[in-house]
Amino acid sequence: GARNKFGMDWEKIAIPAGDKYTDALANLDSDGDGFTNAEEFSADPVTKPWDPQSFPPKRPNAVTSKGKQFITWAKIKSIF
Repeated sequence: GARNKFGMDWEKIAIPAGDKYTDALANLDSDGDGFTNAEEFSADPVTKPWDPQSFPPKRPNAVTSKGKQFITWAKIKSIF
């Protein structure tokens, strides 16, 4: 059937990767609302990365550790 933009991105990226949610898909903004798919899935409450009218109320906090980026909607307390 018909797919929304996230479904089309899934078909293009995730299915060839073994039907897995990948970093490439996470870093896209499938619905064009200014938030990546990862930001929408990690939002509290979770928003829909296929719906441009559904987006987080604010940007999440991000921390990079050992080359990986971690996203949280909570405040990040520095331990340094």
